[in-house]
Amino acid sequence: MSLTIAGSKSALRPGLQASFGAQGGTAPYVFSCSPYVAGVSGAGGTIDPATGLYTAPPTVRTDQRNFYDQVTVTDSTGAKATTSILVGWSWMMVLDVLRQDLGLDPEHCYFWDQKINMPEDSSLILVVGISRAKPLASNLVAAGDPVEGGGPGWDQVTSYTQVNSSLDIHVYSRGMDASFRLAEVFASLQSPYSRTQQSANGFYLSKIPRNAVDASLIDGAAIPYHYVVSCEMIWTHSKTLTPPYYTQFPQPVVELIQA
Repeated sequence: MSLTIAGSKSALRPGLQASFGAQGGTAPYVFSCSPYVAGVSGAGGTIDPATGLYTAPPTVRTDQRNFYDQVTVTDSTGAKATTSILVGWSWMMVLDVLRQDLGLDPEHCYFWDQKINMPEDSSLILVVGISRAKPLASNLVAAGDPVEGGGPGWDQVTSYTQVNSSLDIHVYSRGMDASFRLAEVFASLQSPYSRTQQSANGFYLSKIPRNAVDASLIDGAAIPYHYVVSCEMIWTHSKTLTPPYYTQFPQPVVELIQA
């Protein structure tokens, strides 16, 4: 049986862990971690070479080429198997949902960077972007250990911000994949895997997209098939601050969306 590798998760938020295991090949196995894209730093996670326990870094890199780490397992004969893992904030898990449900690699499913990778063959490419963002609510929650002998102060505070965004999924291809697989993009937003990721990572996708615009005529012959699928997304960003200590916390400040 040929050597294969699989992980308990394919995407993680900073600081969390996932387990990787191997099947086939010849034991014992050794696990290693490296950047998914050669020549860049990668997500920066670490892995236990014996157990395959992967730990995501505490922060997310700004260059999207560094969103992914490649995890490799090597058996006693030198045979290797690889897979990838995404490290990102909650809203970035949308990319993982689309990749897993449509079976795309990172080179064919990525975030908008103003310089999209033009399709070189008939393969499907998905480009995800946020066209609008509006804060809904924010609050501070005491964290860490109490100070001043158990008094009202705390040595940490966690800031939470809830954001409503418009998510645009650009569906490209030179061949007819964009047309043939457009329904799969709709389905992926409400798939069981999508619901699991939303629940685990603190974001919510509207199950019915607002629209799907045919943008093929805008691109011309360079990209003959181009659709834009738009939906609403609510996600929560959190950050833990560690000043000397806090003694009181304001009530959550709520801003309602105007009609």
